[in-house]
Parts: sequence; structure tokens; C-alpha cells
Amino acid sequence: MNAPAKINLTLNVLGKRSDGYHELETVMHKINLSDRLCFKPFSAIRIYGNDDSLDWGSSNLVYKAALLILSRYSSHPGVEIYVEKNIPTGAGLAGGSTDAAATLAGINNLYALNVSSQDIFELAELLGSDVPFCLPSGPPTALAKGRGEILTPLPLSRRLALVIIKPDFSLSTSEIYRRFNRDNVSRHADTAAFIKAAKSGSLTAMARAMENELESVSVLDYPIIASIKKHLENAGALKALMTGSGSSVFGLFADAAGAEKAYAILSETYKNIFAVSSYS
Repeated sequence: MNAPAKINLTLNVLGKRSDGYHELETVMHKINLSDRLCFKPFSAIRIYGNDDSLDWGSSNLVYKAALLILSRYSSHPGVEIYVEKNIPTGAGLAGGSTDAAATLAGINNLYALNVSSQDIFELAELLGSDVPFCLPSGPPTALAKGRGEILTPLPLSRRLALVIIKPDFSLSTSEIYRRFNRDNVSRHADTAAFIKAAKSGSLTAMARAMENELESVSVLDYPIIASIKKHLENAGALKALMTGSGSSVFGLFADAAGAEKAYAILSETYKNIFAVSSYS
């Protein structure tokens, strides 16, 4: 089962909630950089994969997702899941969340549990803010509000051509949000303008409306994020933006040829670089 990454085409942080989370307004978009999960019946929960640097034990979100759906809806004692990791970790690309979402769907299919889409969605909410959007049954593009779980599907009239660069460090989501202060934000995403542009297919108007308020924190400590944005724009990107809480930065290009050309140029400088497009 494929587990596609996501990027945030816009991200505004509207304030802190009483439950400790932040109120968000963000447009999320699935891309064709994907992990792949394989499921087999097993006598216990066993998670393993091609990345030995990851902890595949009970702290892993895939393990938590498997335990959650099995304990609530199945008489089966376990499952074996192999995770082929292609999405960089700690990158703002929802690698852990999309794997957890695929796990819920995969186990539901493997054991023919017939858990409803609504019940799967509610399990996803318990696992993390990005997990509901990452569900395979979910929309490829959505306006997300609340802490990310209130989703409104958005029509996007064209596939996006993108280049993603992950610097050689990761950022802590909780630390970025802890330090966020909206008084320090100078540029805000124009969500309404972005949605209008997305419907019409105007990439130029989409680019004008795109911002990520969390850059106001990350760029202070890691000015290389601003440098990557500049390199992408110098290579032809209509807009470059950090995704999520970072550390990855993506560039939006007019077409696939432009993205491939930028990829060829920038791959001489950056090791973790991907030329991708909208997920289908």
C-alpha cells in the first residue's frame, strides 16, 4: 500500500487552543513521494523496514496505529508490517502520519474488518493531527482547520510540479510550535485567494498567496532554510516555501520540465532532493 507524503501549500497559525494544540488554517496537498507498506497476518505486532535508524518498536506511529485498530476492532492478535521508507523523517512531509494512516487502512483490508470510513477517521484523529488527511480514502488536497482534522476537500485544476529539498537536519514540531509568536510573523498566507487561484488553475496567483507562518521561527535558528528558498527561486520556482514545521523546503514550478531542470542544477549542491508532482 502506498503512503504518500504531504506538503503545506499555505499555513497560518491562528492561536493556541485550550487543549494545548494550535488552531490552524492550512492547505495540505498529497505528492507522489511515497512510502510503501506491506501487511501479513502474524501472531504479534511486528514492524520492520529498510531504515535501521528508526525505532520500529512500540513508540513508532505505525505500531501505535496497528495496536489501536487491532485492539478495538479485531480478534486477530497481531500483524507483520514491512515499511519501505522513501519519505525523509523529521522533514515536515508527514512521513510518520502517512504510514500510520496506511496502517489503519491496510489492516482493515487485510483482515476484512469492515471498519467504516468514519470510524477509521476517528482512529486517525487519535494518532495525530496530520493522520486524518493522510488516509488513503481522503482527498488529495484539502483545507484543514482545527488542529488539522477538520477537512474540506479542495478542487485543484492542475497537477503541480515541485522540487523538494531536505537539509541535513530535522526540526522538532513541538519546539517550533512552542516558540511560535504570531506577533513576529510578517507575511501571512491569503487562504481565500489561494483557493480561488487553485480552482482557476493560475499558478502565479497561487504562488502569490502561499506563505508558511512557522518560517518565522525556523529561519531564525536555521538561515539555511532561507538560502534553500532563494536557491529554488533562482532556479525558476514561482514560489519556495517550508512545508509544515520543517525542515524541508519545496519549490513550485510552472511545469515538470522546469522542475526537472532545477533538480539537475540543485542536486549538485543538495543530497536529499526530490523532483515530484501531485499524487494520483
